[in-house]
Amino acid sequence: MILPRWYIALGLTLALAGCHESTGPAPAAASIDVTPSAADIPLGGTRQLSVTVRDAQSRVLNNPAVTFASTDTTVATVSGTGLLTGRALGFASVTVTAGAVATTVSVVVVTHPSGTVAGTAAVASRPFAIAISRSGLAYAGRQDLPYLQLSQLPDAGFGDSVRVGSDPTDIAFTSMGTTAYVTNQFSLNVGVISVGVKRSVDSIPIPSGNPFRVVVAPDDQYCYVSTSTGMLYEISTVTNTITRQLALSVSPVNGLAFQPNGDVLYATSTGGSLFEITLSTGVVRFAAVGGTLQDIAVSLDGTELYIANEAGALDVRDAATGADLTTIPAAANAFALKLSPDGTELYASFPSSGLVKIIDRASRSVVQTLGVGGMPRRIAFSRLGTTALIPNESGFISVIK
Repeated sequence: MILPRWYIALGLTLALAGCHESTGPAPAAASIDVTPSAADIPLGGTRQLSVTVRDAQSRVLNNPAVTFASTDTTVATVSGTGLLTGRALGFASVTVTAGAVATTVSVVVVTHPSGTVAGTAAVASRPFAIAISRSGLAYAGRQDLPYLQLSQLPDAGFGDSVRVGSDPTDIAFTSMGTTAYVTNQFSLNVGVISVGVKRSVDSIPIPSGNPFRVVVAPDDQYCYVSTSTGMLYEISTVTNTITRQLALSVSPVNGLAFQPNGDVLYATSTGGSLFEITLSTGVVRFAAVGGTLQDIAVSLDGTELYIANEAGALDVRDAATGADLTTIPAAANAFALKLSPDGTELYASFPSSGLVKIIDRASRSVVQTLGVGGMPRRIAFSRLGTTALIPNESGFISVIK
């Protein structure tokens, strides 16, 4: 059982906690901490910023004057108390100022696709992996050729290619999309791709097992790679070297997902185990779920985990305790699982039946079933959430709008 622990709350009111007594002039602001430091807001939704101001001695200031300003009020507005509201899909930033110091919070207003199969893009040699950058650049990995196929959304045609290693199984972009990491399963390494020059510029050997999954931490400082032998490797994105390794399981680890705060990483093994890794301490906690676990997703508020199980119902668990909250039998035997950018829907793929199911996260019910045919595999959403791409081993990529 995963033991209870504290979480960073993202929905607090303006937090200017603590006090500093002084008989002289009020100390000047020296630093500002804002939570979240980057905010995704559903279209029409809201999110509260929490602010802490400190003086030069790192003491929290009591009731300092703080102002907020949005760079694009057509996309996102912000109130005098730091409440963000998503007005239109797009990118903006909010400047938070206290005295002579200021900091910036990036804001993205997001949604989810309507659930219509808008078409298919032909990609040969069993497309399997998929990732989409902030700018809409899509990379698709093919199992039978050492190349990634490229597409620039909204155009869903895949043309240019980047040579990588054998059987590129998973792909992850950095937050700004300038670098991509690819697990070259049978080359036993992780490739580093410079997006601007469209080529692999480095490779990182993986000591144990075939690399399966890769995710980049929210702060872009590390990426994490799982393997067929149950290992987890931490790789510095600055030096492209392994900085830490953890033996999680004797079974392949085929699911990775972060808590929104970036300090906790969840991993699932095909042997039926769920792992919680606190990255700042290296503490690993474990829960026995059972079945053949594949992908995992985390709710935007960090309170719930969703686990695809190829030998059972889709599992919903409490992130703080690891306790089983419920299952979704209508989504049993799923392989890939992805939460929409606005956090309202889960997309799941079913290779054995040629289906993609869309699950309403709040009601835990399947609201749409898409018969895409073939063998649908991994799932990626565009940054704003208007498009989903799903590679299919039968030689195409489904485009969901």
